Amino acid sequence: MNNKLYRIPDEGMISGVCAGIARYLGIPVLVVRILALLALVFGFFFVTVVVYFTMVFFLESAPVEEANLHSRIPARQRMKQVEQELAASEQRLRDLERYLTSETFQVESRFRRL
Repeated sequence: MNNKLYRIPDEGMISGVCAGIARYLGIPVLVVRILALLALVFGFFFVTVVVYFTMVFFLESAPVEEANLHSRIPARQRMKQVEQELAASEQRLRDLERYLTSETFQVESRFRRL
């Protein structure tokens, strides 16, 4: 969770308020947009519009460094990265298991005990 609430115009549909709230709360921006839309439709139209435009004027835009730091990575690319990290971890685990069950480890272990 971030410690400061910003607008993120580069990720926003209108001015980036929903994107900023989503990043601050650590939830998907789509959830915030749906909640805002539901608030508009179900009787909080005036309040939602006033709060939104108040936030547009009073919230600072996210600094460039912060916006770049949290740039969006497509889900497929992120999944590919996770799969690669998992495969690398699995290979390291296999290597470790192979070493621990080898005679070399047993001999080195006996020497250490001496």
